[in-house]
Amino acid sequence: MISGAGKVEAVEKLKNLMRSYRNRQCVLFVGAGFSSAATSLDLDGNEIDVPSGRKLSEYFKDHLVEDSDDLSSLADIYEDEYGEHGLYKLLKAFYVVNGVTPSQESVCRFGWKEIYTTNYDNVVETCLAKAGKQHAVYSPLKKPSDVDYRTLPIIHINGYIQTSSFNEFKREIKLTDSQYFSDDFSRSAWGERFRNDIITSPCVIFAGYSLYDLDVARVLNTFEGMKERIFFIVKDKPSRSLEKKLQQFGTVLQIGTDGLAKIVDDINLDNTSPKIEYLSAWEKISLPSISARSLRDIDVVNFMMSGSIDYDLFSSDTIQRSFSYTINREDSDYIVNNISSFKLSNVLVYSNAGNGKTTFLDSVGYKLAARNFHVYRATSNSSLLLKEIPIIRNISGSLVLLIDDAFSHLDAIRAIIALGRSDIYIIATARTSQTELQEGEIRRVFNDNVELFSLDRLKDSEIAACITFLDKYALWGSRQALSFEQKTRFIEKDCSRELRFVILEALDSPIIKSRIQAILNFQGAPDVRDKVRTVLIISQLLNLAQVRSDLSVISELVQFDARKAIAEHATKLRDFSLIRNGQISIRSSVFSDYVIKKLIETAFVIEVMTKAMRHLDVVHENDQQYAYIYKNFSRFRFVESAISSEKRLVHMVKYFEDIKDLSHSRAHPLFWLQYAMCRISLNQFKEAERLFDVAYAFSKQSGFKENRHLNNQFARFLLESRTKSNEYTDYMVAFNKAHSICVKQMIDEPLSNNPYRVAQNYLPFLERRSGDLEIGDLVAIIRSCSEILKQYRSRPGDFSQNSIVEHCAVAMKKTSEAATNFLSARGVKL
Repeated sequence: MISGAGKVEAVEKLKNLMRSYRNRQCVLFVGAGFSSAATSLDLDGNEIDVPSGRKLSEYFKDHLVEDSDDLSSLADIYEDEYGEHGLYKLLKAFYVVNGVTPSQESVCRFGWKEIYTTNYDNVVETCLAKAGKQHAVYSPLKKPSDVDYRTLPIIHINGYIQTSSFNEFKREIKLTDSQYFSDDFSRSAWGERFRNDIITSPCVIFAGYSLYDLDVARVLNTFEGMKERIFFIVKDKPSRSLEKKLQQFGTVLQIGTDGLAKIVDDINLDNTSPKIEYLSAWEKISLPSISARSLRDIDVVNFMMSGSIDYDLFSSDTIQRSFSYTINREDSDYIVNNISSFKLSNVLVYSNAGNGKTTFLDSVGYKLAARNFHVYRATSNSSLLLKEIPIIRNISGSLVLLIDDAFSHLDAIRAIIALGRSDIYIIATARTSQTELQEGEIRRVFNDNVELFSLDRLKDSEIAACITFLDKYALWGSRQALSFEQKTRFIEKDCSRELRFVILEALDSPIIKSRIQAILNFQGAPDVRDKVRTVLIISQLLNLAQVRSDLSVISELVQFDARKAIAEHATKLRDFSLIRNGQISIRSSVFSDYVIKKLIETAFVIEVMTKAMRHLDVVHENDQQYAYIYKNFSRFRFVESAISSEKRLVHMVKYFEDIKDLSHSRAHPLFWLQYAMCRISLNQFKEAERLFDVAYAFSKQSGFKENRHLNNQFARFLLESRTKSNEYTDYMVAFNKAHSICVKQMIDEPLSNNPYRVAQNYLPFLERRSGDLEIGDLVAIIRSCSEILKQYRSRPGDFSQNSIVEHCAVAMKKTSEAATNFLSARGVKL
């Protein structure tokens, strides 16, 4: 327990935090000790102190002459003896208060962001009503999405008796022991919201806390900086075991409710100090205040290996234009110069996984910060980013907002654009595949005020810089001794000018490969090693899904304490720069792909994914992030990326079979579509056809008149199955159906690339089936190509830069020419 000078210092620290963030940014958790000084009436009308959960158990034990300490069992016995009305009447008497203390009123007058409580009583509500503060009460029967922040939310996570009706009170009031309640709350949507509030709030206070209220160890996951922001206010000295437990999570202050009230009163008397807006979901990019240490070879090796960056070194290297840490991309300078001269508003940078878009984003951010722009990097999921946009709106000056993975944050981008500020610039990233498929959607989100840049091909100057970089740090492996010209040809031809293939070459170099193998060589019992490997696998899968690998999220997915699991190996992982600020800090999707496919057994990876999906199915509704992860882990392309090609036949089908009965899969058409795509990739067309039938059935049941993704993939299936399989003979029936889908989608969604991608299958279909087609069929194919070209020419925008559309146009001309040649061979001229 803190005492003496240490206690004074801790109290002053709490006061300073509350004073700075008094504009509804601090969170209060009210436990039984907070309400104990308030008064209510017993069944005989005598005034009593509001009983805690322990006191209620003691009342039941004395009144019923029972030995049990289990609150739930005692409540059941009381109900057996006095009926539901008797239990309801007792709770109403005990927990509808008739008096509160001045200290309770003072605490409630503070400008809290929200108040959580395990108490059944109306102490907080009574204090707020006396102060004239607007508030709204939320019980377990409501959802976090119901919360309206225009009034102060009071969240009774254990139930609220005052407004509970007789018919509802047994559903609403949780009369149970702390352990079981804490487990239940931890897995609920409210538990997830509570954790998010703790992560995103500058100060969290547990007032009148006891273990009877909530077992924090079961609800909280530790994260970096937590202890600096959490305070437990207790009246009496806690037991040594409780104190030790609480000190894992924050500071314990023995000042009671009266001491907290004094802090609030002192703050209310001092209105001169400035209020600080606390941003948790947006991280400000700041230039280093002191000179960075010298760059070491090991820093570069760690960056090449895992994408892990020392930001002090990186910012210094970027601003000074040394480029000894990373390779400078020409487009970054173009973007910076044009934003600085107000010629560019919003940017979308896209690339294939591993081609450097996240590092590119950081580079642009530091360059603009050096030019006095206020630069903020999005660090959280979209719902948290949205919450803080009102704060962003009030920041003066030119703002640059960096958003990695734009398609996961479309709502946040819309909200920023809707602010209408011409001095806010958005620079976002996306993967090439998603950009090509949804280019029209992303342009609409930006109100067509966005310029796109691709990083998928290294420019000549970037290839030269890349060679110099790899030469300097001896990362070429067996190619180290090749000439400059030979290395240039290797990058141009073998790597197709893509950075990710160059990085894969570096990962196979002895210096990096040996380090990676050292990471994965964990010591200890098999179950201990498996836990560490499980944490690393989930972190890599989240990285591939573009979800930040926060240890609290990983803990939820693996269902054990991830931080504890890797504790013994934390020093080694930290030496490799793989743990930072409560996260597994691997950012390189190339590294993730390399580790999962080459260095860990596929069967173990699939087992970990399947277990995670089963749990995600349970917590799916608790948080948007869990729904997002579930959706990604269900996608065929994602599953494919986690399995090496030679092992897909066995493991990919097994994975989809294992998750098809989960509640968020079995009745969802898009899941069955993903499974059908899996079967198509394996040329199992009859199985795919069956799965398409299931997908269409559920789509119709869901009320979809038109499911464009399903239709698009079905058109692809029709063409590929009739091209590659001899199980079908209805070639032109399938072709015509596929063609009608493509043309309709081109008309309905002029900016969509999907139908143009599918139409490229016309040429292989014709080449494979020309001998099975009649003259009229060949003529019909020529006409179909003309229809596609007509849509191509009428497509809005600059499609000359769109490779999918351009390739489709070329394919249509080749298909039409080939069909004409086949007709000529049969003596028919058009």
